Amino acid sequence: PRPNALERLVSSPAIGRSNTGFVYSLQVYPDGTVPNNDPGPTGPNEWALSILQDRCMPVKRCSFVAVMVSREVVANVGYPMKEMFFMGDDHEYARRIVDAGYKGYCVLDSIVLHDTKVPLVFDTRSWNPVKKRYSSRNSVYLIRTSSELWPRKAWLLVRLFQIEFFRLFRGASNISVIVWLLKGLCFNPRAERPKVDSEYVRPSPISECDCVDLSVSDGKTKKADLTVA
Repeated sequence: PRPNALERLVSSPAIGRSNTGFVYSLQVYPDGTVPNNDPGPTGPNEWALSILQDRCMPVKRCSFVAVMVSREVVANVGYPMKEMFFMGDDHEYARRIVDAGYKGYCVLDSIVLHDTKVPLVFDTRSWNPVKKRYSSRNSVYLIRTSSELWPRKAWLLVRLFQIEFFRLFRGASNISVIVWLLKGLCFNPRAERPKVDSEYVRPSPISECDCVDLSVSDGKTKKADLTVA
């Protein structure tokens, strides 16, 4: 991260909003490009107040590269699904937060370098078989459980299978990926929630930002208490 990335993240005006579910840093790849995480501004007020004035871009998705999640959100929507680790778990969690009525923001002044290959990071030809299998299963699950209408879901699922069969016939994939795509049709993980007496579950005034830092590389949840004056 840039030296002031965490400072800018925790001092963001978005943190003080009662309906903020998560904030995360702007990721920049080595070539200067940024990932497409669906900013989704809905009108001039969001552009004028959030983006231009507060430097916070409304988002519906985020990755776990550099994100902080409200403790209230963890108490209400649960933890990330451990069964989905390690592909798509971040998008599922962000979607669950937004679907629960919270807002997500990318803090544009908080910048971190996602030091990985570009553009091969999302080119499935560069993935190892384990990563591809998990990604395939989880992609099917995310489509099945999305808010899209069923005709749209069916089209996306058919398209996903078509692409993988085409890759298989070209020798760029293997039958195990097809098996994991089929697993996604009956994959139904459940989110764990904090216990009532957990340290996560306690009311927090708006002047405090009690967050869970999910930006760790080993896949384990790391806790952090951050107070903003």
